[in-house]
Amino acid sequence: MRALNTVLIFTILVGSALGKLVGYGIWPYKPVCAFACLRALSGYMLACSSEMDMHGGMHSHGNAMTSPQCRADDTSWLTTLAYCAQTKCAAESGGVPISELEGFWEAQSTEDPTVPPKWSFSQAVANVTEPPQPELGADAESETLNFTALVNTEVYTSQYNAMFAVQRETVVESSYG
Repeated sequence: MRALNTVLIFTILVGSALGKLVGYGIWPYKPVCAFACLRALSGYMLACSSEMDMHGGMHSHGNAMTSPQCRADDTSWLTTLAYCAQTKCAAESGGVPISELEGFWEAQSTEDPTVPPKWSFSQAVANVTEPPQPELGADAESETLNFTALVNTEVYTSQYNAMFAVQRETVVESSYG
């Protein structure tokens, strides 16, 4: 009986610990495709972004601040992010379920989970009436996102590969304690 209790306690403790490790109950970039879209877009100024003053009264796109509320209300941000997530995540093996994209959207689309966007993921996708044509340039500091755009392919791929590699490496680390 004592051996059974020991095994039972060990199983509970190990199970509890594994539920708190990356790859064992925690996935920081799930789904990676949607997080890559978010990261690929987050450097662009929006119409509602505010520029910060540099020394001497100069302004620069590189010093722009975009608040979560700005992102929550900005049609170009929401439609571009939603279109990217929908198309990139559909291309994943087996596709990412809409419910998972909705969960990502609620927690991440404004980059602050306490600030909800004006539309759900499905509503934002529905507001893209035709596929976007222009692809954003790779230099976010020189462009303002003020239309529904395609995410720059190179920037997206770079973000996706980096996040996928970090997540995979962290899972391996968690496996070995």
